[in-house]
Amino acid sequence: MIAAFVGHGASLSGGALGPLIDGCDLVVRLHDWHWQPEADFGRRYDYGVLPGPWLARAMTQQRRSPLRGWLVYGWQPHHRQGLPEGAAYIDCGTLHARLRQTGARCRVGIPAPTRGLAALYMIATLPGITEIRAFGCDAIEAGSAETYAYHPALGVTDHDTTRRHDMARERQAVDWIAETSGCAIRFARLPHLEQAA
Repeated sequence: MIAAFVGHGASLSGGALGPLIDGCDLVVRLHDWHWQPEADFGRRYDYGVLPGPWLARAMTQQRRSPLRGWLVYGWQPHHRQGLPEGAAYIDCGTLHARLRQTGARCRVGIPAPTRGLAALYMIATLPGITEIRAFGCDAIEAGSAETYAYHPALGVTDHDTTRRHDMARERQAVDWIAETSGCAIRFARLPHLEQAA
């Protein structure tokens, strides 16, 4: 089965990839995707990703429930508290440890995985998934925080100025997830970006 994961990267804007995304066997999105235009980002919403470390706040930000349910990630016992009904908790402690082992650094202490990286990790654990197509994962793909997250209402890209995440190590972690899970992970790029690369 091919799963699409849709992140918040600006690379999808104007690309009209919605039908390609929605045509995958399974579509997973971040909980706060309501701003994404259907033509570019698709509409299908099988699973939603919720961050256990800030679950209560995330629940106030979501506007639509996923068809199949929530995937909640964390690595501490308290990250399991207050899960929505029917949510699957997936322990990302191994992923968190992997980031530390590879020397990941950030300005605010031990770096936590981005929601995008945690989502790729969780999707790779779902039964029957053989390939993940990562759409809008610009910062992870580049291994750089230059295009961390797109905020269309403001028309700006968050450059992760606080350096909460080590994007170079996250890019390496994607390869580790693919290797250890046996699930291919491919960054889905727009044709005009592919030609420029």
